[in-house]
Amino acid sequence: MSNKNEKLFVEIERNKNKEWYWRAKHVRNHNSMAIGGEGYKSKRSCLNGVNTVFNGGVDIYEIGRDKNGARTKTKLD
Repeated sequence: MSNKNEKLFVEIERNKNKEWYWRAKHVRNHNSMAIGGEGYKSKRSCLNGVNTVFNGGVDIYEIGRDKNGARTKTKLD
C-alpha cells in the first residue's frame, strides 16, 4: 500500500519575481485545495515547505514554460 495521497498533487512554480510557490490540487477536478502562503527564494526551500506540510505524501510537479511560452508540467522525483 502506498503512503502517497491519492486525492491531491502539488504544483510548484516560479513567478515573475523569481520566487517559488506551491499549490495543492485535487486529482479529479484540479481545483486548488491549499496554497502555500509565502514565496520561497529557492526551489529547494519550496520543496522543503511542501514536504513539511504533506510529509512527503504527494506527487510534486514543476510548472514551467517552454521556448514558445507554452505551459509545461514535469513530475519531480
